[in-house]
Amino acid sequence: IGVTRTMASIIEQHHDENGIIWPLSVAPYHVSVIPVNIKDEAQMKIANKLYDELRKIGVDAILDDRNERPGVKFKDSELIGIPMRVTVGKKITDGEVEFKLRDGEMEVIKIEDVLEKVKSARDDEFDEHNQEATDTFKFYNSVIEKMGISSHCKWFEKTDKRVFRESYTVFWWWTEYNR
Repeated sequence: IGVTRTMASIIEQHHDENGIIWPLSVAPYHVSVIPVNIKDEAQMKIANKLYDELRKIGVDAILDDRNERPGVKFKDSELIGIPMRVTVGKKITDGEVEFKLRDGEMEVIKIEDVLEKVKSARDDEFDEHNQEATDTFKFYNSVIEKMGISSHCKWFEKTDKRVFRESYTVFWWWTEYNR
């Protein structure tokens, strides 16, 4: 399957009325850091600090420092489908920022909790997909064994989570296409 078909199938399965909802495993960026007012030095300092810290721990982040209204930045982030958004606004005086999952509710969290919140959200999604992949492969293995056919999927049970994550989409697509 080519990249274009793969992307189209992902978008077909993961979207809503506001645009794409990229799964973290294929998202071009995991977090969008949005300073509400780029002319406010304190907001920009915190936004840059969060961006740098996220990048240091291996999170693909983007800093939206365009001179646009906050609503435009929020809508663009949703339209593109970035899974998580951290909004740096006036609440930084209280040591807080807004955190929002692309398909969830906005919540106010402490600045020092941002990294942990992002890691937790990332781990939760990967764990959910890994469990789904494990269940799917176990089901197919049991069906294949009941049919008396040797299973070519057994090796999936012994591989690490990363292989599950990367193989699951292709395996799912193949099974859906061949129904």
